[in-house]
Amino acid sequence: MHTALYKAQGAPLVFENSIMEHYNGTPPPTGCRYFYVGTEDSCSYNYLNYRINPNVSLTNYLDYEIFAAAEYVSPITDTTECLEYNQNNSGIHEMQFYFDHLVDFSNAWVLQQSNSIKKSFSKSEITSFSTGTGVYKVIYHEPKLFFKLKLQACSPGNPSFPTE
Repeated sequence: MHTALYKAQGAPLVFENSIMEHYNGTPPPTGCRYFYVGTEDSCSYNYLNYRINPNVSLTNYLDYEIFAAAEYVSPITDTTECLEYNQNNSGIHEMQFYFDHLVDFSNAWVLQQSNSIKKSFSKSEITSFSTGTGVYKVIYHEPKLFFKLKLQACSPGNPSFPTE
């Protein structure tokens, strides 16, 4: 995880960049490139459906597989909003924790496809929300993952391929 980027750009953008790097980090062979074609599928994730352990009281720290915190659980402070390493002596980096779950969501979507031509992760949009005020304030991320057919083309020269 890119902690320096996080401090400058905010967690949603860092997550978007990091997951893209995760899936497109290995460049194609020399003279080749990847591109995405066809119809796009997407899947949105609501943090409320991804609570880690419903039998344990909420703490505003790693309660869900997607970042969320609520004022009624405990006061939302800069520490709550900032995804740090080793908060509460956990030994866990929150950014990596949430990133790993985003990768899991993407991999699960790809694996559930039943057709022979499989779509791949193509991009993500992670929106940060803040709703309510006072004790009703809730902050959370809402990730949306996109999938398209990923192709590799190899050709001499520099041909123009569709990119979406």
